[in-house]
Amino acid sequence: MATIPASGAAVVTVDQGIHRLFIGTDSGQILQVDTANEIDPLRRNPNAPAVGPPLVFANVCGAITDVLVPANSSYVIVATAAGDLISLDANTGDEIARLSQPGTRQLLQANTSQQVVAVPAQLTDKAAARKPARADPGRRRGQHQDPASTRPLTR
Repeated sequence: MATIPASGAAVVTVDQGIHRLFIGTDSGQILQVDTANEIDPLRRNPNAPAVGPPLVFANVCGAITDVLVPANSSYVIVATAAGDLISLDANTGDEIARLSQPGTRQLLQANTSQQVVAVPAQLTDKAAARKPARADPGRRRGQHQDPASTRPLTR
């Protein structure tokens, strides 16, 4: 267990690949701690459980509600209380893209499979859209994809 001085910490996530801890704050800062240099040594010396102040990785100007660092990715994805989803470069903290997505509650890493998502109202041939394009060996019998979302439905 370690104490990290991070004022206003709201969410925490770990980038397992490059050993970094990201802390999202209620002021919009994303702080970073190098776990290999700051946290791992505490295992050898648990008598000094304090870690120095984290580095400022980025500032997204809004209370952060979630942070996701997808495995094998060069991005950090941030959700804000204002309903923004922000993609940051995982090495520099530079903003790559911003999208308004009100109501986002949690960021989750998706599978690494290829998927097609369509807006049902924009489909011209709804009957054809219900037919699978090809068999998916990972899908169980009786399980179909809801055309209005990415959630599988079970009969």
